Amino acid sequence: MFRSSLRGKLAVLIAGASFCTAVLAAAAFSGWDVTRYRHERQVERSVVAGILAGQAGRALALRDRPAAAEVLGSLRADQGIRNAAIFDAGGECFAVFSRTDGQGCAGGADIYSDEDEAAAVSKTEILRGGERVGMLVLVSSERTTASVFAQYVGEAALILAFSLLAGVYKISASFRANHSCGTIYGECRV
Repeated sequence: MFRSSLRGKLAVLIAGASFCTAVLAAAAFSGWDVTRYRHERQVERSVVAGILAGQAGRALALRDRPAAAEVLGSLRADQGIRNAAIFDAGGECFAVFSRTDGQGCAGGADIYSDEDEAAAVSKTEILRGGERVGMLVLVSSERTTASVFAQYVGEAALILAFSLLAGVYKISASFRANHSCGTIYGECRV
C-alpha cells in the first residue's frame, strides 16, 4: 500500500537521489583530497630535500660518510619519509637512511621503489660551488586513492543514514497527521 502511493514513490526517489549524491560527493572529495595531499607532500619533500642537499654537499666535498649519515638521520623525525640515499657524482652510494631495515649502502639502489603506488620518489641534485657533486633521493609514503575513497565513503554513508532517518521521520509524521482523529470535534480524517 505504502509503495504504490505517490508519497512512497517520492520517498524512494529522494532516498535514491540522496544516495547517488553522497557517492558522487565522496568520489569528488576523494579525488580532490588525493591531489591536494600529493601536491602538499611534493612541496614539503622539495623543501626538505633542498635543506638536506645543502648539508650533504659539505659532507660529500669532505668525503665524510658519518656526517652524511647524520644528515640523513635527521629524517627520523619525518614519519612520511621511508628511505633516503646520498649518491656521489659517480653514482656510487655514499650514505643511506632506511626506516624499514639497516642494510647500509648495500641497499642503496633498492630505494627506488617506483612500482609502489603508495611511494613517491624525488631526486635532488647536490651542488657545491655551482658544481654537481651528487644526488639526494627521498622515498616517501603516499596515501593511496583507495584509502582516501574508503574514508569518504564511510562519511558519505553516515550522511546518507542521517538523511534517510530524517526522511523516514518526516514521512511518518506526515502520515500520522493525515490519518489521525481530532479530539475537539470527534471526527477522523483519512
